[in-house]
Amino acid sequence: MSFPAFLRTRWAALRPVWARMLQRPEKLLSLHSLLWAFIAAGLAMVLVVLVLIPFTPAISDIRKAKTEQPAQLVAADGKLLAEYRWVNRAWVPLAEIAPPVVDALIATEDHRSL
Repeated sequence: MSFPAFLRTRWAALRPVWARMLQRPEKLLSLHSLLWAFIAAGLAMVLVVLVLIPFTPAISDIRKAKTEQPAQLVAADGKLLAEYRWVNRAWVPLAEIAPPVVDALIATEDHRSL
């Protein structure tokens, strides 16, 4: 049996059950139904956590990735102009930065400047 055929047979079996449930909506909000909904939601959250934990990087891996990848300045033709790493960056006061550079940074970050 193929997967679409399996879904069709499953849907055909569940259609009368859903029709009965929708005819009596008070059954959907019964204590028994809410309990099962909470149990199902809890199990789904546990399952998602158990599935995602192996794929989540460790904090040390994230720190390494931040320090190992330099910022690169690339020209329009794809030529690498400069490469900036944490070790060769120099902190300068805002007063030493040219006003057009500050204006350009604000224009890229501020949505009101458009």
